[in-house]
Amino acid sequence: MFIKIRPFLCYLPFFILFNFEIKAQSVDISVNVLQSFLPQAKLYIHRGTELELIDSVYFTSPGVFQFTLHPGYQQGLYKVNIGKGISLDVVVGGEPLIDVSTVVYAPNDSLKSIHSKENALYWEYLNVKKQQEQLGWLIGSLMDFYPDSTVFYHLLSYELDSKKKEFYAWSKSIALQNSKLLASKFIQADQGPPISNHPKIGESIQQITDSWWQDFDFFDTRLLYSPHIATRLWGFIELLFNDGYDMEEQVEAFCNGISDLMQRDMDVQIKQYIRAILIDGFAKSDYLKVVDLLETTGFKGIEPIRKKNNKPDSTDLHQVNIGSKAFDFIINLPDAKQIRLSELESNYKLVFFWSTWCPHCIESIPKILKTYEYYSRKEFEIVAVAIDQEEEEWKNFIKARNLKWINIHMPYSVDNEIIENYNVNETPKMFLLSNDLTVVSLPATVRQLEAKLKKLTKRKSK
Repeated sequence: MFIKIRPFLCYLPFFILFNFEIKAQSVDISVNVLQSFLPQAKLYIHRGTELELIDSVYFTSPGVFQFTLHPGYQQGLYKVNIGKGISLDVVVGGEPLIDVSTVVYAPNDSLKSIHSKENALYWEYLNVKKQQEQLGWLIGSLMDFYPDSTVFYHLLSYELDSKKKEFYAWSKSIALQNSKLLASKFIQADQGPPISNHPKIGESIQQITDSWWQDFDFFDTRLLYSPHIATRLWGFIELLFNDGYDMEEQVEAFCNGISDLMQRDMDVQIKQYIRAILIDGFAKSDYLKVVDLLETTGFKGIEPIRKKNNKPDSTDLHQVNIGSKAFDFIINLPDAKQIRLSELESNYKLVFFWSTWCPHCIESIPKILKTYEYYSRKEFEIVAVAIDQEEEEWKNFIKARNLKWINIHMPYSVDNEIIENYNVNETPKMFLLSNDLTVVSLPATVRQLEAKLKKLTKRKSK
């Protein structure tokens, strides 16, 4: 039995209706899978990081699958699924025949093609990249066993830097040697400049950021039909992250870097796609000001998604912002006394919402405790508000870990005025306040808390 589903085109919402990288000729894709145990294979096309089903066929003979892309097909990176959890990527450029042979138990390691230069080049790149990643993991694992002050650690670091540079130079070379192939575009899009592990060698992070996009073709819309834009983009965002920044400095770094990127000359479809995946990614983070920037700013060639609203609406009434006054509330102390948050005499106060069932909270608490113990109570105090329902579990937790800061048990309720005024919709959530309850920082990580306290107190953080 032989079944075919005719290919179709369906563009993502942010794609422009017309795309000129469609071809008048058809493409035959022949896939020969040795030791195949399934009668059916499926063909998908990458649409960014998503996959769209294009075709589904049964074998013509055991292990042999034939796909045909009819005139009007989209050039890009396709994926052939040949079994449960078994798939391989295929570059569809301008070649009329793509032959693929592999073994089902090692599909990506045994890929071969006689007629397709596109795929021979792309698979070679993927195999070398895999070897490079495995070597990097091995060297990194060895480095974990040695303090960064030892000679051997530095030797390993130099070796890792050297291997990264060799791979980058090699991938750039094969792409230039085969510049007319679509596979070369994918290779160049996938590879940013290598980042040095050793602080005394290589380019600075700023230099790498400035050169990160130098080989990227912002006008080739075929890249939209691959995951490589997203890979390159999140590598760029990672460069903008700095452990030494406090929350507000980090937000500024993200906004500045993203603004510079979005003002570049590029195809409108690619710019819309970059904006869409950045919004989706940052909407799941604590950096919502980045989302606000992306949605309310008109960048070169594209309009804002929405107008910036400077007046708070009903959903913003309890947003806590830098410079605003935090909600004051009564704290019940262990000795049955009560004190208001504003009456705590510390120069800086951290209101920390957490729960015993939150893994990120549990991971953060030992680090927060180190920071707490480093400063005097005159300098810094913590009010830890646990929103657990079970009080006994909370008591056992703080006793076992000897948490001597101010602990409050407050079961979560949407009607609770403290939870409402601090807009607690997740844990952990931290608010660093001055003595008069002015919000000075909204740290998302302990490192950001340490960085801000270091600047405020003029002391070196622990």
